[in-house]
Amino acid sequence: MERTPAQKDEILTQFLGMTEERCDADVAVSILESVNWDLNRAVNSLYEGGDRSPPAPGPQVNSNFGDGPQVVPPPRLPQPVPAAVQPPANSPPAEERSLGGQMIDAVSSFFGGGSAVEEPSRGSRGAGSGAGAVNRLSQEEQDAEMARALQESMNGAHMGQESEESQLQRALQASQQHDRDSLRQQQEMELQESLLIDQQRELQRRQEEEELEQVRRAEAAAAAEEEAKKQDKSTKFRQAFEALGPEPDTADPERIALMLRFPNGKAVRRRFRKSQPTADLYAFANGSLLDWGAEELVGEVELHCTFPRKRIPDAGGSLSDAQLEDQSVIMVQGA
Repeated sequence: MERTPAQKDEILTQFLGMTEERCDADVAVSILESVNWDLNRAVNSLYEGGDRSPPAPGPQVNSNFGDGPQVVPPPRLPQPVPAAVQPPANSPPAEERSLGGQMIDAVSSFFGGGSAVEEPSRGSRGAGSGAGAVNRLSQEEQDAEMARALQESMNGAHMGQESEESQLQRALQASQQHDRDSLRQQQEMELQESLLIDQQRELQRRQEEEELEQVRRAEAAAAAEEEAKKQDKSTKFRQAFEALGPEPDTADPERIALMLRFPNGKAVRRRFRKSQPTADLYAFANGSLLDWGAEELVGEVELHCTFPRKRIPDAGGSLSDAQLEDQSVIMVQGA
């Protein structure tokens, strides 16, 4: 049956593993091609010194490639020639030696510790077999050595599989670590962005509070200034009201009696001298408003005569100049 290239590669790998890879790959290919890539025959050909006859019945190496190789106890092989045995002086040249002899040279270190052993010539093979048997290992030791080589070959394959699994595991762990690092970096960036937004909001809040505080201070200052102005105005009109002095006597020929009507409906009578300035009439009206608590009207009123109807100036003349008569009615109105 013709083997596929993949099957040949696997057979070659098994064969090299059985020899602990001490056999040259080119020699191993030559051996396998000579037995039509039959692994059992190649092993027998290697350790029996070139005999390519089918192996004796017994445990075999299963080379069915469906589920992978299954190693069974190796066949009982003859002892190899010990390393101490030297080739005969009249041995044929290397190029004339059989394939089995060349194979023994390539893998002699497997049983002989590295010493090359020449294959006996065909004429002397029978004669030397009796002498070589004395130095050979027991058949049980050969079986144990072959089983050990096969077991080490399988252990090497298993270790290769474990190494591949370890590499996959390390790659998976590295990928997971990379994902964790990326997630942590993203979380740190989001945290920094959130902190920056909070700082900006805090700065904006402080600026707004400072602006409101400035507005409150400005309003308070304006209110204080307005209050001071009101106080100054009230004080001014209070002082002018108090400076009027007492009313003139009724027997005074200069006196005139005037009635002032205010927007709140109240009316007040008072006697003045005709020579008094009209400013005294305004001082009396504003002082009366102060007494009633109408500070908002103080200094903001005008005085008008009812007949003839006209406005009385707040300065620049006397009551006589304003043509006010006794018992005149003065209307106090908002300016």
